[in-house]
Amino acid sequence: MTFILVLSCSQVSLISGQYSEGFLRKIEEIKVIYKQGENELALKRLNNINDQTINPEERAMKYNLIGVIYFSDFNYQSAITNFNEALVTADSDPSLKAQVKLNLASAYFKLGRAREAFLYIQDVNYKVLKPKEAKKHHHLSYVLSQQLNNNPVATKSLFLLTSDVKSFQDFRNNPYSETLIDYFFKLDESSRLRLLQEFEKERFINVAFMGKLEAQKLYYSGQKGKARDVVSWLSNYYSDIEEVRAFVSDFSFRMENYSKINPNAIGVILPLTGKKASFGKKALKGIDAALSDVIAMNSTDSGLKLVKPEIYTKNSFDSNIVGAMAVRELVEKNFVSVIIGGLFPDTAKEEYLEAKKFGVLYISLSPIYLPKDEKNHLLIEIPGSVESQVSAAFSDPMLTRFGTKLAVLYPQSEGGDAYINEVWRQAKAKKITLTSIHSYQKNITDYREPVEKLLGLRFKRERDEEYRIWSDIYKLQGKRIVRRVQTLSPIIDFDWVFLPAYPHEAIQIIPAFNYFDALNIHFVGGPSWKSRSIVKEQKDLGNLHFVGDDPDFIDSEFRTRYFKRYSKSPKLIETLSYDAFNVSFKALNNLKFENREQLEISLKTRKSIRGLTGLWYMKDGVWLKNLTPLTISRKKVVKLFNSSQDAEPVKN
Repeated sequence: MTFILVLSCSQVSLISGQYSEGFLRKIEEIKVIYKQGENELALKRLNNINDQTINPEERAMKYNLIGVIYFSDFNYQSAITNFNEALVTADSDPSLKAQVKLNLASAYFKLGRAREAFLYIQDVNYKVLKPKEAKKHHHLSYVLSQQLNNNPVATKSLFLLTSDVKSFQDFRNNPYSETLIDYFFKLDESSRLRLLQEFEKERFINVAFMGKLEAQKLYYSGQKGKARDVVSWLSNYYSDIEEVRAFVSDFSFRMENYSKINPNAIGVILPLTGKKASFGKKALKGIDAALSDVIAMNSTDSGLKLVKPEIYTKNSFDSNIVGAMAVRELVEKNFVSVIIGGLFPDTAKEEYLEAKKFGVLYISLSPIYLPKDEKNHLLIEIPGSVESQVSAAFSDPMLTRFGTKLAVLYPQSEGGDAYINEVWRQAKAKKITLTSIHSYQKNITDYREPVEKLLGLRFKRERDEEYRIWSDIYKLQGKRIVRRVQTLSPIIDFDWVFLPAYPHEAIQIIPAFNYFDALNIHFVGGPSWKSRSIVKEQKDLGNLHFVGDDPDFIDSEFRTRYFKRYSKSPKLIETLSYDAFNVSFKALNNLKFENREQLEISLKTRKSIRGLTGLWYMKDGVWLKNLTPLTISRKKVVKLFNSSQDAEPVKN
C-alpha cells in the first residue's frame, strides 16, 4: 500500500498558462514527442529554444518541462537542477510556481531526502493548483509528515485529502476517515479547535463531522461550556447541511434537558399487546426473575446493602413511534436512568436513538443496526452487537485456524448492511482479503443464484475459454461421469465464508454450495446459530461454526432458581431479559451520580461489566461483548478452541 501511495504522490504533471501562441505551439509539439516516449528528442527541442527569445514565464515553463522529462527518466538530480532553474522566473505565474515546488518536493522525495521535500511541499500554494494536482500535494504532504512524525501537518493533510466528501456517510466510507480521526484526537485540545477554525470558511463536510466528534468528546469529558461553543460554531457555519442541523438539534436538546434523575429507576419497554405480546411477556418473566433474585440478595446476611430498583413498564405496541414516545415519557415523568427494551431490531434502533438524546443507558435485547460511530457508551446490546460478532469472528485464533481470505454472503437488509460495513472496517484493520462479497434477498426460498454468484459461476462470458475446455472434457467422458449441475467448476479462492444469516436461512443457503460442488467449506455465523434447528441439521450441512456466548460462562444456579420459581427452564428470551436487568443493575449499583451528565461520565470510565451470559468491555467508546468461537459437532455446541494449541490451520 505504501508503494502505491508513494507512486501516486510522486508523479509530475505539466502546466500551461497565458503565454505567446508561438511558444505554446512549440511546447505542445514537444509534449506530444515526450508522451510518445522520445525523451531525448523532446529534450533536444527544448534546449534549442533560446532563453533570450522568450519571456521569464516562458523560461520557467521550459525548464519545468525539462525537469519533468528528467524525472520520468529517474534522473532526479538533473530534474531538481531544472526545477530550481524554473523557480527563478516563475513568480508571476502562481499556478506554475506551485507546480514547480510540488515537482521539487516529489524529486527530493524520490531521492529519499524527506526533509528537503517537506520544506518544499509546505511552501506550495495548493489552492492555485488544479484538483488533481492538489490531491498529489495532499498525498505527498501526508506521507512526508508521517515520515517526519509531524502530527499537526499530517492531520491537516488528511483533512485536505478527504475534503471532497459529500456527506457524513461518504466520509465514513472514505479510506482515510479512521486515520484522520486517530490523528486528530492525538492533537491537544487547543490545536484541534484551531484546526477546525482554520477550515471553517471552506465549509468542508469532513470538518463538520470532526466538529461533531469534538463536541461529543468535550461534553463527555465534563466540559459542557466548551461543548456548547463547538455546537454553536457548527450551527453558525454548517446550518444549511441537514446532517449538521439534525446533530445540533439533538445535541442541544440533550444538553438543555438534563432533567432530574432517579438512580434506582429502571424503565422497561416491550410489546405487551398484539401479535408479539407473547414474546414481550416472556421478557417480562425474565426481568421479574432477575428482580426477585436482587430482592433475595438483599434479604440475606451477605453484608450487601443493595437499593431495590423501581421498575416502570411501558407497552411499545411493537411500534417504532410508540416505543420512542415511551422513552421520552419514562425520562420526563419517571426520571429513569436506564431503559431495557428493543426486543426486535426495528424498535430497538428507534428507542436507542431517542434514549441517546436524553443521556439514558439503553439495554437492548437485540442487536442494533447502526454504524459504529452512531453508537456510544450509553448502549449495551445483550445478544452481542454486530461489532462484537465481527470482532470475535476475525479474532487472531480464528484467522490462524481458518485463514485470512474471506467470502461474505449477507442479507439485503438494514442488518445486512450493518454487517458488511463492519466487515469492511475490520478487514482493513486486520489485513483480511475479501475475495468475494454478495448479498441475497430476504424471504426467498431458492438461494442458488446468490451462491452461484459467490462461486463465480454466473459470469460464464469471462470464463468462456475455460467453459469450452470443460465442456469438451465432459462430452468425451460421456456416460461414465455422474450428472453435473454445471460445466464450470466453482472458484473457491477463499478460506471460509462469513454468513450472518438467521438459522432458517442458513439451513437453505448452505446446501446450495454442495449443489454447485463447493464441498468442505467452513461457514461462520452469529449467535442465533445456537438454534435447535441448525444443530439438528448440522450433519447434512457440514462445517458449521459461530460466535456466541461461552457455554461455561452462564451461572448454573440461575437455571435452578428459575425452574424452582416457574416450574420450567428459561428459554432464550427469558435468559436475555434476565441478563438485561442483571447488567443494568450492575452497571448502576456501584456508580455515584446525581444527574445524567455524571451518569454518562461514570459509564464512560468503566472498563467492563460482567453479566449472566458474558462480559462486556469498553473499546473505542462503545460496549463490546466478549463472544466465544463455537462449533457444532454431533448435534452439540462446543467451544472451537479449548487451548492455544487448538488454533491451528484447518486441513480441507
